[in-house]
Amino acid sequence: MKASTKASLAVLGVVVILPVLGWTGTFLYWHFRIRREIRDLEAGSGGSFGSLRHEAGCRALPYLVGELDPEKPPFFLERATLLMAIEMDDPGSKGDAWSPVISEGKFNWRIAMQDSLEQRRKKCNEAREYWKHNGSRHHQLWRIWTRACVPN
Repeated sequence: MKASTKASLAVLGVVVILPVLGWTGTFLYWHFRIRREIRDLEAGSGGSFGSLRHEAGCRALPYLVGELDPEKPPFFLERATLLMAIEMDDPGSKGDAWSPVISEGKFNWRIAMQDSLEQRRKKCNEAREYWKHNGSRHHQLWRIWTRACVPN
């Protein structure tokens, strides 16, 4: 093989491999960080909500959807669905986001602390169904480097 061919292959390898390694490293960093923040949120840590909202942004959405289990504590489900609604730019999530009146938003699947198990089950199913059909409007996996996958 000619020296120029070897040099060209080396340059091509650097041009392809370095970005792939960078993307993979960034993805793994956020994967483990978001998983930890969600565990903390489920345990009742107040700082996790802000970290997921302001730092993770849309990157947390698929993880939050994956954690929607009606058997989980209502406190966690309320905050998880609120984070989802805020990140998906639900007008009902603006202002007093903790208001018990959450039906004004476009996402009727937001869970409130007082919802029964059956209501939580229904809302979790609705949220997962919404995500299945509309998730790509709110998050693209390949855009892992930004907290705002889709401009709001």
